[in-house]
Amino acid sequence: MTDETGGTAVTAPSAVRSDLRARADVLRMRWLTLPPWAQVLLVFVATRLFAFVVVDRVARFQPESIWNPADPGYLGVVSLWDGDWYRRIAEGGYPATLPRNDAGQVLQNQWAFYPLFPALARGVMEVTGASWAVAATAVALLAGAAAVVVLRSLMAPLVGNRLALWTVVLFCCYPAAPVLQFAYTESVGVLLLVGVLWCLQRHRYLLAVPVVLLVGVARPIGVPLAVVVGLHVLRVLWRHRVEPVAPSRVAAMFATTAAAGAAAIVWPVVAWVGTGERAAYTDTMSAWRVGHEMHVFTPWITISRYVLGYWVGPLVLALCVVALAAWVLAGSSRVIGFDLRVWCLAYVGYLLAVLDPFTSLARYLLLLFPLGALLASASPSGAYRRALALAFLAGQVVWVAWLWRFVPPADWPP
Repeated sequence: MTDETGGTAVTAPSAVRSDLRARADVLRMRWLTLPPWAQVLLVFVATRLFAFVVVDRVARFQPESIWNPADPGYLGVVSLWDGDWYRRIAEGGYPATLPRNDAGQVLQNQWAFYPLFPALARGVMEVTGASWAVAATAVALLAGAAAVVVLRSLMAPLVGNRLALWTVVLFCCYPAAPVLQFAYTESVGVLLLVGVLWCLQRHRYLLAVPVVLLVGVARPIGVPLAVVVGLHVLRVLWRHRVEPVAPSRVAAMFATTAAAGAAAIVWPVVAWVGTGERAAYTDTMSAWRVGHEMHVFTPWITISRYVLGYWVGPLVLALCVVALAAWVLAGSSRVIGFDLRVWCLAYVGYLLAVLDPFTSLARYLLLLFPLGALLASASPSGAYRRALALAFLAGQVVWVAWLWRFVPPADWPP
């Protein structure tokens, strides 16, 4: 603007601040008028764009390794490692005979990876003519977008609309959340998981049956999910022991329970039938383990000793497990409901029993999304929740830069 003498007038700082506040108020009002599904989708898109920038920048500094060429680009990074195994499945299926080394040990092969995600990506490739990397990341993104919509709908009746939104925000900002746009199964797995929990919450048991069965060919989470379904059914029957449940509803609950049991074992059975070897799946999984052997709980103790010392490591591990259980079982945690608390405990127990806690651990923990609601509920302060989200976003930079540029030492794994 100009003054009366023709010179340029300087806008007062207070006027600038007032204008910015007015613009912020307009944006806030527009945000509040959006339907909840649109809010969470905007959060998902914004965080995926952030992750895209992080991954793309890290790709430029990616050195050549046994997994990738130097500077593989964004699509090269999102389809690395497990993504390459899924590509092999999409393009060539599963081997009829397990590959073995000279000692007779089963080598790493496709049977360790579940078929639903590569099948979906292959379908996109067939329909659109897109490359594997484009099709796979498109499937992951679409599944992730659907997952956050269902996740908000799952959490809202439990914790309210505001905290449900913050649960989605923390889920999308979680340090390993970039995997939601990678050629990995996390997006599909989360979508199916929250779908099953949504059905249990609303007692839509027959609707849950096909979703539970899909879990069995999507990710190895059938065992802890079967625990959730089984305890949910027992709890419902116990709470209605005086006034019996309608027979049709009981039948639907048992159908869901049977589906959960089938989902826990279906893929090992398919691997058995496909190869003619009963232990095909477990032997294949052992190929990724130290010494080609699977040990229950032992790897966690071994790693804790490697990182913190022989006695201190197991002690710290035990304290962490006890603290987590106490947190989930605390009265204040009832806000997330019975099924979600059981899921957290069952899933953590499952990871402790079967997982070697290496680089995959961070992305496996993404499925503990109910803990995000508990973190956000620790304080009603918006500043606190925004600080959590920003800290998680900073963690994304560390996670991507460390994991995809990680060069293991000579003695790794211990």
